[in-house]
Amino acid sequence: MASSMSTAAQPPITNPVRELLQPVTDYKWHILVFCTSAILSSLALTYVYAEKYLAATTILFRPQNITELRQKQSMAFGAPLPTPPFDLIYDNLQILIQSEPVLFPVIYEMGLNLPEKIEYSGPWYVQDYQRLKNKVKKFRDDAWAILKHGRLIEEEPAGSALQGLRDHLKLINHNSYVFYLSYIDKDPQRAARVVDAVASRVVASLVKDEQEPGNQRYQQLKTMRASKEAQIERYQDEIQQLLQTNHTASVSIETQHAIERHFELTGQRTKLEGKIAHARTKLAELEEQSLNRASPATALTPDDYRRLKSERLSTAIELDAMLEQQKTLNAAAATIEGRLGRLPTIQHQYDRLKQDLQTAQRDLVQIADPELEARIQATDAMSQIVIAHKARVPSVPITPIKIYHVSLAGGLAICLSFGMAYIVAFARSDEVAEMVSRTVTNIVAMWDGVERRKRVERRAASPPSYDGLERRRQTERRRESDDI
Repeated sequence: MASSMSTAAQPPITNPVRELLQPVTDYKWHILVFCTSAILSSLALTYVYAEKYLAATTILFRPQNITELRQKQSMAFGAPLPTPPFDLIYDNLQILIQSEPVLFPVIYEMGLNLPEKIEYSGPWYVQDYQRLKNKVKKFRDDAWAILKHGRLIEEEPAGSALQGLRDHLKLINHNSYVFYLSYIDKDPQRAARVVDAVASRVVASLVKDEQEPGNQRYQQLKTMRASKEAQIERYQDEIQQLLQTNHTASVSIETQHAIERHFELTGQRTKLEGKIAHARTKLAELEEQSLNRASPATALTPDDYRRLKSERLSTAIELDAMLEQQKTLNAAAATIEGRLGRLPTIQHQYDRLKQDLQTAQRDLVQIADPELEARIQATDAMSQIVIAHKARVPSVPITPIKIYHVSLAGGLAICLSFGMAYIVAFARSDEVAEMVSRTVTNIVAMWDGVERRKRVERRAASPPSYDGLERRRQTERRRESDDI
Protein backbone atom coordinates (compact mmCIF):
# COMPACT_ATOMS: atom_id res chain seq x y z
CA MET A 1 0.00 0.00 0.00
CA ALA A 2 2.77 2.45 0.99
CA SER A 3 4.82 1.63 -2.09
CA SER A 4 1.82 2.14 -4.36
CA MET A 5 1.07 5.47 -2.73
CA SER A 6 4.71 6.63 -3.07
CA THR A 7 4.72 5.58 -6.71
CA ALA A 8 1.54 7.46 -7.35
CA ALA A 9 3.00 10.51 -5.63
CA GLN A 10 6.02 10.72 -7.97
CA PRO A 11 5.83 13.49 -10.60
CA PRO A 12 5.53 12.45 -14.25
CA ILE A 13 8.71 12.23 -16.40
CA THR A 14 8.81 15.11 -18.86
CA ASN A 15 12.38 14.68 -20.27
CA PRO A 16 13.52 11.01 -20.24
CA VAL A 17 17.07 11.72 -21.43
CA ARG A 18 17.59 14.39 -18.81
CA GLU A 19 16.22 12.15 -16.09
CA LEU A 20 18.46 9.32 -17.33
CA LEU A 21 21.60 11.49 -17.27
CA GLN A 22 20.73 13.21 -14.00
CA PRO A 23 23.33 11.22 -11.96
CA VAL A 24 26.03 12.15 -14.49
CA THR A 25 25.21 15.85 -14.30
CA ASP A 26 25.07 15.72 -10.51
CA TYR A 27 28.58 14.24 -10.30
CA LYS A 28 30.08 15.83 -13.40
CA TRP A 29 32.99 17.43 -11.53
CA HIS A 30 33.84 14.15 -9.87
CA ILE A 31 33.75 12.42 -13.26
CA LEU A 32 35.91 15.13 -14.81
CA VAL A 33 38.53 14.86 -12.05
CA PHE A 34 38.58 11.04 -12.24
CA CYS A 35 38.94 10.96 -16.06
CA THR A 36 41.60 13.68 -16.06
CA SER A 37 43.67 11.89 -13.42
CA ALA A 38 43.39 8.58 -15.34
CA ILE A 39 44.47 10.22 -18.61
CA LEU A 40 47.40 12.00 -17.00
CA SER A 41 48.46 8.83 -15.19
CA SER A 42 48.41 6.81 -18.42
CA LEU A 43 50.34 9.55 -20.19
CA ALA A 44 52.93 9.56 -17.42
CA LEU A 45 53.25 5.76 -17.65
CA THR A 46 54.06 6.03 -21.37
CA TYR A 47 57.14 8.03 -20.41
CA VAL A 48 58.11 5.50 -17.77
CA TYR A 49 57.86 2.50 -20.09
CA ALA A 50 60.81 1.88 -22.43
CA GLU A 51 60.22 2.31 -26.13
CA LYS A 52 60.10 -0.86 -28.23
CA TYR A 53 61.24 -1.19 -31.85
CA LEU A 54 60.27 -3.84 -34.38
CA ALA A 55 62.73 -5.23 -36.93
CA ALA A 56 61.72 -7.79 -39.53
CA THR A 57 62.98 -9.80 -42.46
CA THR A 58 61.42 -12.00 -45.13
CA ILE A 59 62.15 -15.67 -45.69
CA LEU A 60 61.26 -17.19 -49.06
CA PHE A 61 60.43 -20.86 -49.40
CA ARG A 62 61.09 -21.96 -52.97
CA PRO A 63 60.29 -25.60 -53.85
CA GLN A 64 62.34 -27.02 -56.70
CA ASN A 65 62.17 -30.15 -58.78
CA ILE A 66 64.81 -32.84 -58.35
CA THR A 67 65.60 -35.00 -61.39
CA GLU A 68 66.16 -38.56 -60.28
CA LEU A 69 68.22 -40.95 -62.37
CA ARG A 70 66.02 -43.77 -61.18
CA GLN A 71 62.40 -42.89 -60.59
CA LYS A 72 61.37 -43.74 -57.04
CA GLN A 73 58.28 -42.83 -55.08
CA SER A 74 57.42 -43.13 -51.39
CA MET A 75 54.20 -45.03 -50.80
CA ALA A 76 52.02 -45.45 -47.73
CA PHE A 77 49.22 -48.04 -47.74
CA GLY A 78 49.48 -48.30 -51.50
CA ALA A 79 49.17 -44.58 -52.21
CA PRO A 80 51.73 -41.77 -52.64
CA LEU A 81 52.55 -39.73 -49.56
CA PRO A 82 50.71 -36.38 -49.46
CA THR A 83 52.51 -33.11 -50.05
CA PRO A 84 52.91 -31.16 -46.78
CA PRO A 85 50.44 -28.24 -46.61
CA PHE A 86 51.39 -24.66 -45.79
CA ASP A 87 50.12 -25.02 -42.23
CA LEU A 88 52.50 -27.90 -41.59
CA ILE A 89 55.43 -26.00 -43.07
CA TYR A 90 54.54 -22.94 -40.96
CA ASP A 91 54.24 -25.03 -37.79
CA ASN A 92 57.63 -26.64 -38.42
CA LEU A 93 59.28 -23.27 -38.99
CA GLN A 94 57.60 -21.83 -35.89
CA ILE A 95 58.85 -24.69 -33.71
CA LEU A 96 62.31 -24.45 -35.26
CA ILE A 97 62.51 -20.70 -34.59
CA GLN A 98 61.53 -21.23 -30.94
CA SER A 99 63.94 -24.15 -30.45
CA GLU A 100 67.05 -23.98 -28.29
CA PRO A 101 69.53 -25.17 -31.00
CA VAL A 102 68.65 -22.04 -32.98
CA LEU A 103 68.29 -19.47 -30.19
CA PHE A 104 71.13 -20.42 -27.85
CA PRO A 105 73.88 -19.80 -30.45
CA VAL A 106 72.30 -16.41 -31.16
CA ILE A 107 72.24 -15.62 -27.42
CA TYR A 108 75.89 -16.48 -26.90
CA GLU A 109 77.00 -14.91 -30.18
CA MET A 110 75.34 -11.55 -29.45
CA GLY A 111 75.96 -11.61 -25.70
CA LEU A 112 72.29 -11.46 -24.74
CA ASN A 113 73.07 -13.48 -21.61
CA LEU A 114 75.44 -10.80 -20.30
CA PRO A 115 74.14 -8.09 -17.96
CA GLU A 116 73.20 -4.93 -19.79
CA LYS A 117 75.38 -1.91 -19.13
CA ILE A 118 73.37 1.06 -17.88
CA GLU A 119 74.69 4.44 -18.97
CA TYR A 120 73.07 7.69 -17.88
CA SER A 121 73.55 10.65 -20.19
CA GLY A 122 72.09 14.11 -20.53
CA PRO A 123 71.31 16.79 -17.97
CA TRP A 124 71.07 15.97 -14.29
CA TYR A 125 67.28 15.89 -14.27
CA VAL A 126 67.29 13.46 -17.20
CA GLN A 127 69.76 11.22 -15.39
CA ASP A 128 67.69 11.38 -12.22
CA TYR A 129 64.59 10.51 -14.23
CA GLN A 130 66.38 7.50 -15.79
CA ARG A 131 67.57 6.31 -12.39
CA LEU A 132 64.08 6.65 -10.96
CA LYS A 133 62.61 4.76 -13.88
CA ASN A 134 65.08 1.90 -13.45
CA LYS A 135 64.32 1.73 -9.72
CA VAL A 136 60.60 1.63 -10.45
CA LYS A 137 61.09 -1.17 -12.96
CA LYS A 138 63.28 -3.08 -10.48
CA PHE A 139 60.65 -2.66 -7.78
CA ARG A 140 57.94 -3.78 -10.18
CA ASP A 141 59.83 -6.92 -11.18
CA ASP A 142 60.64 -7.78 -7.57
CA ALA A 143 57.06 -7.23 -6.48
CA TRP A 144 55.75 -9.41 -9.28
CA ALA A 145 58.27 -12.13 -8.41
CA ILE A 146 57.16 -12.08 -4.77
CA LEU A 147 53.49 -12.16 -5.75
CA LYS A 148 54.13 -14.98 -8.20
CA HIS A 149 56.59 -17.19 -6.30
CA GLY A 150 56.48 -15.85 -2.76
CA ARG A 151 60.18 -15.00 -2.86
CA LEU A 152 62.82 -13.40 -5.03
CA ILE A 153 64.31 -15.83 -7.56
CA GLU A 154 67.58 -15.10 -9.32
CA GLU A 155 67.01 -16.09 -12.93
CA GLU A 156 69.71 -17.75 -15.00
CA PRO A 157 70.87 -15.20 -17.62
CA ALA A 158 70.80 -17.54 -20.62
CA GLY A 159 67.39 -18.92 -19.68
CA SER A 160 65.99 -15.42 -19.18
CA ALA A 161 67.38 -14.32 -22.55
CA LEU A 162 65.90 -17.44 -24.17
CA GLN A 163 62.47 -16.68 -22.74
CA GLY A 164 62.75 -13.07 -23.89
CA LEU A 165 63.55 -14.16 -27.44
CA ARG A 166 60.67 -16.62 -27.47
CA ASP A 167 58.26 -13.95 -26.24
CA HIS A 168 59.22 -11.33 -28.82
CA LEU A 169 60.01 -13.45 -31.90
CA LYS A 170 57.04 -13.80 -34.22
CA LEU A 171 56.58 -15.63 -37.53
CA ILE A 172 53.71 -14.68 -39.86
CA ASN A 173 52.52 -16.60 -42.93
CA HIS A 174 49.30 -16.39 -44.95
CA ASN A 175 49.35 -19.72 -46.83
CA SER A 176 52.12 -18.63 -49.16
CA TYR A 177 55.80 -19.21 -49.81
CA VAL A 178 56.67 -15.98 -47.97
CA PHE A 179 57.35 -15.98 -44.20
CA TYR A 180 57.63 -12.75 -42.23
CA LEU A 181 59.96 -12.95 -39.20
CA SER A 182 59.89 -10.06 -36.72
CA TYR A 183 61.45 -9.26 -33.35
CA ILE A 184 60.67 -6.52 -30.80
CA ASP A 185 63.42 -4.96 -28.68
CA LYS A 186 64.12 -1.66 -27.01
CA ASP A 187 67.38 -1.32 -28.97
CA PRO A 188 66.63 -0.92 -32.72
CA GLN A 189 70.07 -2.03 -33.88
CA ARG A 190 70.01 -5.11 -31.66
CA ALA A 191 66.52 -5.96 -32.92
CA ALA A 192 67.79 -5.96 -36.52
CA ARG A 193 70.84 -8.04 -35.61
CA VAL A 194 68.75 -10.60 -33.73
CA VAL A 195 66.35 -11.00 -36.66
CA ASP A 196 69.20 -11.50 -39.13
CA ALA A 197 70.98 -13.97 -36.84
CA VAL A 198 67.86 -16.04 -36.17
CA ALA A 199 66.90 -16.08 -39.86
CA SER A 200 70.41 -17.19 -40.85
CA ARG A 201 70.36 -19.95 -38.24
CA VAL A 202 66.92 -21.13 -39.32
CA VAL A 203 67.86 -21.24 -43.01
CA ALA A 204 71.16 -23.00 -42.26
CA SER A 205 69.39 -25.52 -40.02
CA LEU A 206 66.73 -26.24 -42.64
CA VAL A 207 69.29 -26.66 -45.41
CA LYS A 208 71.38 -28.91 -43.17
CA ASP A 209 68.34 -31.01 -42.22
CA GLU A 210 67.45 -31.50 -45.87
CA GLN A 211 71.02 -32.23 -46.93
CA GLU A 212 71.91 -34.45 -43.98
CA PRO A 213 70.01 -37.58 -45.18
CA GLY A 214 71.58 -37.23 -48.62
CA ASN A 215 75.02 -36.68 -47.07
CA GLN A 216 74.67 -39.73 -44.84
CA ARG A 217 73.50 -41.86 -47.76
CA TYR A 218 76.30 -40.47 -49.92
CA GLN A 219 78.88 -41.42 -47.29
CA GLN A 220 77.41 -44.91 -47.00
CA LEU A 221 77.37 -45.39 -50.76
CA LYS A 222 80.85 -43.93 -51.02
CA THR A 223 82.09 -46.48 -48.48
CA MET A 224 80.32 -49.26 -50.36
CA ARG A 225 81.82 -48.06 -53.63
CA ALA A 226 85.33 -48.00 -52.15
CA SER A 227 84.77 -51.52 -50.80
CA LYS A 228 83.59 -52.73 -54.20
CA GLU A 229 86.53 -51.10 -55.95
CA ALA A 230 88.93 -52.77 -53.52
CA GLN A 231 87.12 -56.08 -54.07
CA ILE A 232 87.39 -55.69 -57.86
CA GLU A 233 91.08 -54.88 -57.57
CA ARG A 234 91.59 -57.95 -55.38
CA TYR A 235 89.82 -60.20 -57.89
CA GLN A 236 91.90 -58.76 -60.72
CA ASP A 237 95.10 -59.39 -58.73
CA GLU A 238 94.03 -62.97 -57.99
CA ILE A 239 93.27 -63.60 -61.66
CA GLN A 240 96.59 -62.12 -62.72
CA GLN A 241 98.42 -64.14 -60.09
CA LEU A 242 96.60 -67.33 -61.21
CA LEU A 243 97.61 -66.78 -64.82
CA GLN A 244 101.20 -65.94 -63.90
CA THR A 245 101.51 -68.96 -61.62
CA ASN A 246 100.32 -71.28 -64.37
CA HIS A 247 102.39 -69.49 -67.03
CA THR A 248 99.49 -68.69 -69.31
CA ALA A 249 97.82 -65.63 -70.67
CA SER A 250 94.44 -67.28 -71.25
CA VAL A 251 93.25 -70.58 -69.83
CA SER A 252 90.77 -71.18 -72.62
CA ILE A 253 93.33 -70.47 -75.35
CA GLU A 254 95.91 -72.55 -73.49
CA THR A 255 93.44 -75.43 -73.27
CA GLN A 256 92.62 -75.16 -76.97
CA HIS A 257 96.30 -75.12 -77.91
CA ALA A 258 97.03 -78.04 -75.59
CA ILE A 259 94.23 -80.09 -77.11
CA GLU A 260 95.43 -79.29 -80.62
CA ARG A 261 99.02 -80.16 -79.66
CA HIS A 262 97.91 -83.41 -78.02
CA PHE A 263 95.93 -84.34 -81.11
CA GLU A 264 98.96 -83.55 -83.26
CA LEU A 265 101.26 -85.60 -81.03
CA THR A 266 98.80 -88.47 -81.07
CA GLY A 267 98.83 -88.46 -84.88
CA GLN A 268 102.60 -88.29 -84.94
CA ARG A 269 102.86 -91.17 -82.48
CA THR A 270 100.49 -93.26 -84.54
CA LYS A 271 102.50 -92.64 -87.68
CA LEU A 272 105.74 -93.22 -85.83
CA GLU A 273 104.46 -96.49 -84.40
CA GLY A 274 103.64 -97.64 -87.97
CA LYS A 275 107.13 -96.71 -89.12
CA ILE A 276 108.69 -98.48 -86.14
CA ALA A 277 106.67 -101.61 -86.89
CA HIS A 278 107.71 -101.45 -90.53
CA ALA A 279 111.39 -100.90 -89.58
CA ARG A 280 111.28 -103.80 -87.18
CA THR A 281 109.76 -106.06 -89.80
CA LYS A 282 112.33 -104.98 -92.31
CA LEU A 283 115.15 -105.46 -89.80
CA ALA A 284 113.89 -108.95 -89.02
CA GLU A 285 113.81 -109.82 -92.68
CA LEU A 286 117.35 -108.52 -93.15
CA GLU A 287 118.59 -110.48 -90.19
CA GLU A 288 116.87 -113.55 -91.50
CA GLN A 289 118.52 -113.07 -94.90
CA SER A 290 121.94 -112.61 -93.29
CA LEU A 291 121.51 -115.80 -91.28
CA ASN A 292 120.59 -117.79 -94.36
CA ARG A 293 123.47 -116.47 -96.54
CA ALA A 294 125.44 -119.79 -96.29
CA SER A 295 122.71 -121.98 -97.70
CA PRO A 296 123.16 -122.93 -101.36
CA ALA A 297 119.69 -121.74 -102.23
CA THR A 298 120.23 -118.29 -100.87
CA ALA A 299 123.93 -117.84 -101.41
CA LEU A 300 124.87 -114.15 -101.61
CA THR A 301 127.70 -112.51 -103.40
CA PRO A 302 130.10 -110.43 -101.39
CA ASP A 303 128.60 -107.26 -102.80
CA ASP A 304 125.11 -108.35 -101.89
CA TYR A 305 126.25 -109.30 -98.45
CA ARG A 306 127.90 -105.94 -97.92
CA ARG A 307 124.79 -104.21 -99.24
CA LEU A 308 122.60 -106.33 -96.96
CA LYS A 309 124.76 -105.64 -93.99
CA SER A 310 124.79 -101.94 -94.71
CA GLU A 311 121.01 -101.90 -95.18
CA ARG A 312 120.50 -103.82 -91.90
CA LEU A 313 122.77 -101.39 -90.06
CA SER A 314 120.98 -98.36 -91.44
CA THR A 315 117.62 -99.91 -90.64
CA ALA A 316 118.73 -100.58 -87.07
CA ILE A 317 119.99 -97.01 -86.73
CA GLU A 318 116.75 -95.66 -88.17
CA LEU A 319 114.78 -97.88 -85.77
CA ASP A 320 116.76 -96.59 -82.82
CA ALA A 321 116.13 -93.04 -83.95
CA MET A 322 112.44 -93.70 -84.30
CA LEU A 323 112.35 -95.29 -80.83
CA GLU A 324 114.04 -92.23 -79.37
CA GLN A 325 111.59 -90.06 -81.24
CA GLN A 326 108.79 -92.19 -79.82
CA LYS A 327 110.09 -91.64 -76.29
CA THR A 328 110.23 -87.91 -76.93
CA LEU A 329 106.70 -87.90 -78.29
CA ASN A 330 105.49 -89.97 -75.36
CA ALA A 331 107.14 -87.59 -72.91
CA ALA A 332 105.65 -84.57 -74.70
CA ALA A 333 102.26 -86.25 -74.78
CA ALA A 334 102.54 -87.10 -71.08
CA THR A 335 103.42 -83.45 -70.33
CA ILE A 336 100.49 -82.19 -72.38
CA GLU A 337 98.17 -84.72 -70.78
CA GLY A 338 99.30 -83.59 -67.34
CA ARG A 339 98.77 -80.01 -68.39
CA LEU A 340 95.34 -80.86 -69.72
CA GLY A 341 94.57 -82.58 -66.42
CA ARG A 342 95.35 -79.40 -64.46
CA LEU A 343 93.74 -76.96 -66.88
CA PRO A 344 90.11 -77.77 -65.87
CA THR A 345 90.89 -76.91 -62.25
CA ILE A 346 92.63 -73.73 -63.35
CA GLN A 347 89.71 -72.95 -65.66
CA HIS A 348 87.26 -73.48 -62.78
CA GLN A 349 89.21 -71.12 -60.53
CA TYR A 350 89.52 -68.61 -63.36
CA ASP A 351 85.79 -68.78 -64.13
CA ARG A 352 84.87 -68.39 -60.47
CA LEU A 353 87.13 -65.36 -60.06
CA LYS A 354 85.87 -63.94 -63.35
CA GLN A 355 82.26 -64.37 -62.25
CA ASP A 356 82.97 -62.74 -58.88
CA LEU A 357 84.71 -59.91 -60.73
CA GLN A 358 81.72 -59.38 -63.03
CA THR A 359 79.32 -59.46 -60.06
CA ALA A 360 81.38 -56.86 -58.23
CA GLN A 361 81.51 -54.71 -61.36
CA ARG A 362 77.72 -54.93 -61.74
CA ASP A 363 77.32 -53.98 -58.07
CA LEU A 364 79.61 -51.02 -58.67
CA VAL A 365 77.44 -49.91 -61.58
CA GLN A 366 74.33 -50.30 -59.42
CA ILE A 367 75.92 -48.11 -56.71
CA ALA A 368 76.98 -45.37 -59.12
CA ASP A 369 73.50 -43.97 -59.84
CA PRO A 370 72.23 -43.84 -56.23
CA GLU A 371 75.56 -42.35 -55.21
CA LEU A 372 75.14 -39.57 -57.76
CA GLU A 373 71.58 -38.90 -56.54
CA ALA A 374 72.74 -38.81 -52.92
CA ARG A 375 75.58 -36.49 -53.86
CA ILE A 376 73.13 -34.14 -55.57
CA GLN A 377 70.85 -34.22 -52.52
CA ALA A 378 73.81 -33.63 -50.20
CA THR A 379 74.90 -30.53 -52.12
CA ASP A 380 71.55 -29.10 -53.18
CA ALA A 381 68.45 -28.95 -50.93
CA MET A 382 65.15 -30.16 -52.34
CA SER A 383 63.33 -27.11 -50.97
CA GLN A 384 65.47 -24.01 -51.13
CA ILE A 385 64.85 -21.50 -48.34
CA VAL A 386 66.57 -18.12 -48.64
CA ILE A 387 66.52 -14.79 -46.85
CA ALA A 388 65.02 -12.19 -49.15
CA HIS A 389 66.68 -9.19 -47.49
CA LYS A 390 68.48 -8.05 -44.38
CA ALA A 391 66.49 -6.54 -41.56
CA ARG A 392 66.28 -2.76 -41.64
CA VAL A 393 67.14 -0.86 -38.46
CA PRO A 394 63.83 0.73 -37.34
CA SER A 395 63.72 4.42 -36.52
CA VAL A 396 60.15 4.72 -35.21
CA PRO A 397 59.06 2.86 -32.05
CA ILE A 398 55.94 0.73 -32.15
CA THR A 399 55.19 1.08 -28.44
CA PRO A 400 54.18 2.90 -26.37
CA ILE A 401 51.85 4.86 -28.68
CA LYS A 402 50.62 7.67 -26.48
CA ILE A 403 47.34 8.31 -28.28
CA TYR A 404 46.36 4.67 -27.88
CA HIS A 405 47.20 4.59 -24.18
CA VAL A 406 45.49 7.91 -23.48
CA SER A 407 42.40 6.96 -25.48
CA LEU A 408 42.10 3.59 -23.80
CA ALA A 409 42.60 5.05 -20.32
CA GLY A 410 40.10 7.85 -21.05
CA GLY A 411 37.48 5.41 -22.35
CA LEU A 412 37.84 3.12 -19.36
CA ALA A 413 37.76 6.07 -16.98
CA ILE A 414 34.54 7.40 -18.54
CA CYS A 415 32.88 4.00 -18.31
CA LEU A 416 33.95 3.50 -14.69
CA SER A 417 33.03 7.02 -13.61
CA PHE A 418 29.57 6.81 -15.21
CA GLY A 419 28.95 3.49 -13.51
CA MET A 420 30.14 4.81 -10.15
CA ALA A 421 27.89 7.89 -10.54
CA TYR A 422 24.82 5.71 -11.10
CA ILE A 423 25.77 3.48 -8.18
CA VAL A 424 26.19 6.46 -5.83
CA ALA A 425 22.94 8.01 -7.06
CA PHE A 426 21.11 4.78 -6.48
CA ALA A 427 22.68 4.38 -3.03
CA ARG A 428 21.52 7.92 -2.05
CA SER A 429 17.95 7.50 -3.32
CA ASP A 430 14.87 7.41 -0.97
CA GLU A 431 14.08 3.82 -1.87
CA VAL A 432 17.53 2.65 -0.77
CA ALA A 433 17.34 4.74 2.44
CA GLU A 434 13.89 3.30 3.25
CA MET A 435 15.11 -0.20 2.51
CA VAL A 436 18.18 0.25 4.71
CA SER A 437 16.06 1.72 7.56
CA ARG A 438 13.59 -1.12 7.33
CA THR A 439 16.33 -3.68 7.29
CA VAL A 440 18.05 -2.18 10.32
CA THR A 441 14.74 -1.99 12.23
CA ASN A 442 13.98 -5.61 11.47
CA ILE A 443 17.44 -6.68 12.58
CA VAL A 444 17.14 -4.72 15.89
CA ALA A 445 13.66 -6.07 16.54
CA MET A 446 14.84 -9.56 15.85
CA TRP A 447 17.74 -9.12 18.24
CA ASP A 448 15.41 -7.76 20.99
CA GLY A 449 13.08 -10.71 20.54
CA VAL A 450 15.96 -13.14 20.86
CA GLU A 451 17.21 -11.44 24.03
CA ARG A 452 13.69 -11.40 25.54
CA ARG A 453 13.22 -15.10 24.88
CA LYS A 454 16.56 -15.85 26.50
CA ARG A 455 15.59 -13.89 29.66
CA VAL A 456 12.23 -15.68 29.87
CA GLU A 457 13.96 -19.02 29.52
CA ARG A 458 16.45 -18.14 32.23
CA ARG A 459 13.64 -17.05 34.63
CA ALA A 460 11.72 -20.20 33.94
CA ALA A 461 14.74 -22.36 34.54
CA SER A 462 15.74 -20.70 37.91
CA PRO A 463 12.91 -18.71 39.65
CA PRO A 464 14.15 -15.83 41.84
CA SER A 465 14.17 -16.24 45.68
CA TYR A 466 14.06 -12.56 46.68
CA ASP A 467 11.35 -10.75 48.77
CA GLY A 468 8.37 -8.64 47.65
CA LEU A 469 10.25 -5.32 47.55
CA GLU A 470 12.93 -6.69 45.29
CA ARG A 471 10.30 -8.40 43.11
CA ARG A 472 8.48 -5.09 42.63
CA ARG A 473 11.74 -3.32 41.70
CA GLN A 474 12.58 -6.05 39.23
CA THR A 475 9.13 -5.80 37.70
CA GLU A 476 9.45 -2.03 37.28
CA ARG A 477 12.86 -2.37 35.62
CA ARG A 478 11.45 -4.96 33.24
CA ARG A 479 8.51 -2.70 32.36
CA GLU A 480 10.88 0.20 31.70
CA SER A 481 12.99 -1.95 29.44
CA ASP A 482 9.90 -3.14 27.60
CA ASP A 483 8.72 0.43 27.12
CA ILE A 484 12.11 1.39 25.70
